[in-house]
Amino acid sequence: MNKSSFISKLKKNLKILDENEVKDIIDEYSEIIDEKIKNGKTEEEAIKDFGDVNELSKEILKAYKINPNYANNEESKIDVHNFIKDTANKLSNFTKGVFEDIKKQDDITLEFVFEILIKAAILLVIFAIIGLPFLIVCRLGYAIFEIAFFPLNIILNVLWGMLIWILYFVVCVLISIRMFKDNIKQTKKIVKKNKKVKSNEEIKKEKITKEDKVKKDEVINILKEIAKIFIFIFIILPLIFVNLGIVVAICFTIYYLIIGIDLLGILFILVGLLIFFGYISNQLSNLFSKKIQFKLYPFLIFIILLGIGIILSFNTFKDVQYVRYENNDTLKYYYTIDRKTNLYLNGDYDIVHDENMEDNKLIIEVYYNDDFVTINEQHSQNKIVIDANGKGFSNWYNDCINNLKDNKIVNYNNANELYFKIYGNRHTIDDIHIK
Repeated sequence: MNKSSFISKLKKNLKILDENEVKDIIDEYSEIIDEKIKNGKTEEEAIKDFGDVNELSKEILKAYKINPNYANNEESKIDVHNFIKDTANKLSNFTKGVFEDIKKQDDITLEFVFEILIKAAILLVIFAIIGLPFLIVCRLGYAIFEIAFFPLNIILNVLWGMLIWILYFVVCVLISIRMFKDNIKQTKKIVKKNKKVKSNEEIKKEKITKEDKVKKDEVINILKEIAKIFIFIFIILPLIFVNLGIVVAICFTIYYLIIGIDLLGILFILVGLLIFFGYISNQLSNLFSKKIQFKLYPFLIFIILLGIGIILSFNTFKDVQYVRYENNDTLKYYYTIDRKTNLYLNGDYDIVHDENMEDNKLIIEVYYNDDFVTINEQHSQNKIVIDANGKGFSNWYNDCINNLKDNKIVNYNNANELYFKIYGNRHTIDDIHIK
């Protein structure tokens, strides 16, 4: 640390003191440093003799009977205050600069800017309002498709959700174009006029100062960057994930086609969706460049592939057989129970009264599917627990693939379910608690 840095730091730490007192202390330490330098020491060596400047400041403040931590607290308060003040000042200057640049443009008025801002705010409200019917229709579809069996209900829910939100996106784009139609035309006229003015200025060899150009470029660049960030976060980034999901789905579909499952219609639909979303993502990413050119053929390809996919899928699924698993395997348990035994069963049950059975004797029959579940049974004096564990994803997956190859769709809801029959006389049944 040199003399200048030491004096500056010491002065900052002691600013709580009276101005004259601070001046006297600074002058004293400055003379001491100068004296040491005359005696052959460097500035760094002379300052090093004082030790840490913060500790020195604390010692001086203690001598004046002032809490040394007060200076640090006050410093943080002042820094926060100054930060807020500086930030407000910068924002104020930036806003003034924007308005000044707008004033310099003959064709861009303050009313034009506020018109765009108000329309953008109204547009967000409209998007939220029209999103409600789409959300209701989407949820209604989910509720209807839940009637279907697993895994068909999941497939239908995914396809329905994609269809609804694609329609919502298209409606939002059309409304946006309609609302800003006049402003886009006005902007194009301004651009054309500015080009003419620029050419006339070049002919007349009138020069615009570099400072004015820099200010205009800064304002335009800042607005462009804000718009780019907004579009990327709320539109492009979700579309990227959608495209990645479609690519993964296409890879799986091709794999299942290779192993013998007829999903050709689904493949056409997925390729069409990839072309549609990929084109929109590409156009949005080029929104602020001169490369953007909206073309009709990607939408036509999407519609054609979607139509072919729906027809092929219909022809495939119209001949599909429906398979429902039943609980064909049975286990039987015999229990001697005490009064008020708690019985925990993971599934539906029926009670069969058999008055020929002895008191405190129970027979429980468990009906299940051995291909997918194993039965767990726990028995203590006052507690009986019977539930099931699945045999793992691989059993379900392999069975599902084999059925799809045979053009069968399986309802796996019942595959993991248990069904119980409880036998006992009326007195014994009344003594147990079934949960």
